[in-house]
Amino acid sequence: MSGSVRWLCLAWTFASLADWFVLWVVVWSAELQSWSGLQTAGIIMAARAPALVGGIVGGLAIDRYGPRRMMLVDGASRLLTMLGLTLLGVLGGFGYAGAVVLVCLAGATAPISYSAVRTFLPRLVAADDLGRANTLLTIGNALPLVLSAGVVGPTLHLFGLGPSFLVPAALMGGVLLITLWLPTTTPVAPLRAAGGASVLDENLAPLGGRELRRWRRLRVPAGALALLGLSTTYYFTFGPVEPVLPLVVREHLDAGVNTYSLLWSVVGIGALLGLVLAPPLCRLPRPGAVNAVIAALNGVAMVPLALTDSLGVAVLACLGIGLLWTPYSAVEATALQRLTPARHHGKLFGIQRALVISALPVGAAAGAFALDRTSPAVVLLGSAVACIGFALLALAVPALRARVG
Repeated sequence: MSGSVRWLCLAWTFASLADWFVLWVVVWSAELQSWSGLQTAGIIMAARAPALVGGIVGGLAIDRYGPRRMMLVDGASRLLTMLGLTLLGVLGGFGYAGAVVLVCLAGATAPISYSAVRTFLPRLVAADDLGRANTLLTIGNALPLVLSAGVVGPTLHLFGLGPSFLVPAALMGGVLLITLWLPTTTPVAPLRAAGGASVLDENLAPLGGRELRRWRRLRVPAGALALLGLSTTYYFTFGPVEPVLPLVVREHLDAGVNTYSLLWSVVGIGALLGLVLAPPLCRLPRPGAVNAVIAALNGVAMVPLALTDSLGVAVLACLGIGLLWTPYSAVEATALQRLTPARHHGKLFGIQRALVISALPVGAAAGAFALDRTSPAVVLLGSAVACIGFALLALAVPALRARVG
């Protein structure tokens, strides 16, 4: 694996860590400041919903200007936003209205780095190595869960709410510095096979050109569209875990912020262990079916988390959730890169990130709203059943089960 791929992985890890850190601070602080379920839903939506626009616009910009330039834009934008959140906390407290505005700004450009690294990757490695390289990039999905959840509690205790945002500010500064070292690429570059021969764009849509729609000039093969639909429902049904987990920790486990951090850290550890499973799963010929099974198993893993009052059982459930997360991301990214012409990767991954990162807060908002009317256990059980149900329905879609070779 080239040094550029490793630097790309580090930049994505920093960007993802900053994003997760902000979300955990917001979710945990909601309870501390006595915000209602509706207010909590609103702040989570503010943190994630702008990604719907930012992901699509950012993806279009990546295809036009190149992934490196757009990573610099995201790094500079979020660095300034984190400094603004710090200033707000130090000078005037973390008021609800100001928090919504600045968290909105932080979420708007967050999808750009994700789309950029997935677009960058096929320009740095041979097509035959995509699965392994995408697995390496999923460290940027897994490690931030371990680190951000582990440091949020101690950081809040030591420095308070406002100064805590200097942590993601430093991380986005790191993204800027690393991106400056990455190679400059042209806006459009073809995938290359191991022998060095170009892989024609037409051959990257192995479903024989079956397309359901055009999104502007982006041709979306049926298999890619099915994968996007599965991921949207997967993240939506997982969303309620975010606002519910603090209540599970307090009411079921009779614990506090350190246990909350521990559970998210265990999810991240499981995701790191999932790195072992991802490469062989990426090589399977039916990635859509693989991910549908993973999504169903994720729903099964959520059930004991809803029912237990044992920390050990909760830890095992979180470990299982994390273990399934990494293979899902790597399999999906590799399949989308193969299904879609290289000149459209920025748009596709922008749309993909916009959909899933928006589905997560919508699910979280629904869970937070439901908490005003029912118990955390009921909300988690409903999420688990929905996750399993959507995954089984997805398996009935022929395009999702199709071979990708």
